Formats: sequence, structure tokens, C-alpha cells
Amino acid sequence: MSIISKTSQFSWPREPLTEKLGWSNASSLFSEKPMNENLKTLSANSQWPAFFSSPMCIVNTYYGKDTIIEKVVGPSIVNRFPYIMALSFCKKHLSERHFGRDTFIAGIEKTREVSVQFFEPGDLLDVILAGIESNGPDACYKISDKKHNIRSGISISIDAIAEAYMVYEGRLVKPGKDFHGNTIFEKPFMDIGSHRIYYFEITGIQLRSDIANGKTQINWQALAKWRPNNKLLHDSLIRSDEPYKHSGYVKSFTPNYFFPSRNTIAFKGDGTKDKFTYKLLPPLAKDQVEVDNDRARWPCFFPSSLGLISTYSKNLEANIMPCGSTTVVSRHPFTIAVCISYANINERYAPRATLSLIRENGHFGCGVGYIDDAITKAICFLGTTSLNDYPKKAFMSGLKIEERPLAPLITTLPIHFECKVISEQKLGTHIIFYGEVVNMLVRKDLTIENPLEWNPWSELRA
Repeated sequence: MSIISKTSQFSWPREPLTEKLGWSNASSLFSEKPMNENLKTLSANSQWPAFFSSPMCIVNTYYGKDTIIEKVVGPSIVNRFPYIMALSFCKKHLSERHFGRDTFIAGIEKTREVSVQFFEPGDLLDVILAGIESNGPDACYKISDKKHNIRSGISISIDAIAEAYMVYEGRLVKPGKDFHGNTIFEKPFMDIGSHRIYYFEITGIQLRSDIANGKTQINWQALAKWRPNNKLLHDSLIRSDEPYKHSGYVKSFTPNYFFPSRNTIAFKGDGTKDKFTYKLLPPLAKDQVEVDNDRARWPCFFPSSLGLISTYSKNLEANIMPCGSTTVVSRHPFTIAVCISYANINERYAPRATLSLIRENGHFGCGVGYIDDAITKAICFLGTTSLNDYPKKAFMSGLKIEERPLAPLITTLPIHFECKVISEQKLGTHIIFYGEVVNMLVRKDLTIENPLEWNPWSELRA
């Protein structure tokens, strides 16, 4: 993907999906591409082979006496108790775009701390991104290069850039036990192909005080924009609210997210410093746990990618689970990570039927959504309704589905990744499944003239 405007808007596809690029005709509706990339192919062009709606952030750590800066695509909250963030860094040379971030990785492993910052689009962000992109494998962009204003950390030693409106502070996880007594985090990272995924326990959050008190809102576009030629919905689109009446807790979703708002949890800070409200998180998971469904929500806004994860049930019924912690973590092989609850904390965080199905099948599908009222309604329905209670919930959602050998194909959506599970890891309350993409399907009405449009940065509104 390439930046095409000062506001960091992205558009995909950038070129026709032709046979020369590996695409073939899968059906009257979809083009298909097997993911059999080799290193020679990647050295010429290692851009992502298909769009996935990933947020971006700016990450600081120390290297010697310097504060060094990197951009991370697809930061993700992967566990609730303890509150864990995953960041992925390239460690192998694939191309001029993807190369080993050796200096930054050395800084992380020396300091064991990072400052993860979020900016709204604008001139300052353009300067930071240009500075990062101007450096090669043996160099890093430094705060001193542009004499940026800095703000000290509250729970770690790493400085942040003062103009960031939100900062998550993290420290590499240490070995521990989950709520079932299982050992977790024997290592603070996972190597998947070309990338290393680090797990950071969030120790503190800084939020600009005008946002914390509601005078300014963060606006996050959680799905891409697109206008399909055919919405492809079943006539049975959620004809009844019966599943909601049988559930004690209803998960909500909106592709146009505002924080704070009456539909979100308030940011409960521990103090204020230099026009920022801060919150310190307890170091032990048992001290963080909230049993109440609403209070167990994430303590602050974090831009999150959503994937619609498809699997087959034991009776070969299609199953779909929206996953708000879905992200791309490796370029070679192209790998998607999905986080699914296994701990029994409350209705929000409870064991999911999808977890055992992914394990048994060894495969899952991942559909990419877009902004549409019917899709939003389907996501809310699927996130609330259990497969155990409603075996045909995928059909009841209104999304149109076709059978494929590895996982159901959600034909309502523009892009579908077929993944095989190559690894999994317990994180405390969630299990992260790493799925290597073996095949991609893209709707034929997704074109250069009718692309997906996406902004990976949030905007602020007074």
C-alpha cells in the first residue's frame, strides 16, 4: 500500500489483478491467487498481496543514548488480563521495503520498553513517516534528527513525542501463569517467518486531557469504505431479535467509532501531568481483572482491526466469529493472527466455540469487511450469538456464504484469506492463532475504479 495523500488515505487495488500477477478466475464473482511466493518474487515487490485494514502507530525505544523511532503496521491488543499489546518487526531482508530492523530490535531487547504513540494525520505525522522511511537497515530515525519536542514516560523510561494525543507504555512480558495455572510467556516474543512479534504488557496510558474529559473525541474508521455492485445478502437477514433475548450480554460494534462517547467506557485516570491524563495499570493480572462485563472493556481507546473468521462446525455448518484483534504479523509467509478468548472471566471473556473448531480443522478463513449498515448489524449479531445455541447463526446473520475446502467463503465481503494454522500461544485470557495465508480470493467488483479506501490513523473532533 502507498500513501496517496497528506491525510494518509490508502486505496486498494493499485493495479488490475491480472494473470501476470498470479490471479486466476475462481468463479463469476471472485478472482483467486495462491500464496506460493518465493524470495526472488518478493525482492522485486514485497508490498502486501491484498488489502487488510490495519491501523498504524509510531513506536519509540532507546538505542544507547538515542531515542529511536519506527512505524508499526497492525499493532494489536491480544490479551485482556494482563493487558497485552503485540508489535511485529521485520528481522529478515526481503526487499527495499521489508528488511531487518536490527537496530530497533536491539534497542527493544536492551531496554525491554516501548512507547507506542498515536497521531492524527497532518504535517507532523508526514515528517515522522518521511524520516522513518528515509533510513535503511543499519540506521534508525532519531528524535534528535528533527529536534522533536518530547514528553517523559510515566511508567517507563522511554520518552514520547509531545504532540502524540495518546501514548501506550509497554514492557516486555515476563514468564507467568494464567488463571488455569498454565505457564505463559516463556519467551516475550514469537518468530513467524520474516518477522518477530513482541508481546508487551501495558504499564501505563497517557491521553490528552481534553480527550479524557470529553471536550475532544477520537474518531476511528474501523472498516474500509467501498461500494459493491451487489451487496450479496440473504433475504433472511436477522429476521428476529430472538438470539439477543436469550443472551445476557450484547456486544456492540460500529465502524465509525467515537471515544469517549456514551457508548464507550470513560477513561478513569490516576492523575494529570502536562495537559495529559494518565492511568497506571497494576503489574499482576489478578489485580487487573474486572468481572463486570462493562468494566472489563479495554480501559482506553485503541485502534483495532476486525476480521470475520470463518470455520466449519463438527456438523459441517458454517460458523463466523467477528474478531476485533485480527492483524497481519508477517510478510513471508504472509501470516494473519487471530486472538480468541479461552478464560472464563465473564460473558465478554469466556471460552468460544470457534477456538476448538480452529484447532480441530487446522484452518480458518478471514474476511475483510467494509462500511455498510447490514454488515455492521451482522457483526453485532455474530459477536453476541453463540454457535452452541444457534448452529445456523452464520446463515441467520444475513451474510451470503459458499463452501470452500478449507473454510466457508463469505461472498458478501470483498476479500477473503484462506489460512492454515502454523502456531498458537496462550496469553492469559486469549489464545493467539497464527494462520499462514495459503490462498486469497478477491471480488471482481473490487477494482482500481471501485477500490477499498482506508485511513489507518484516527482523526480528532471537537
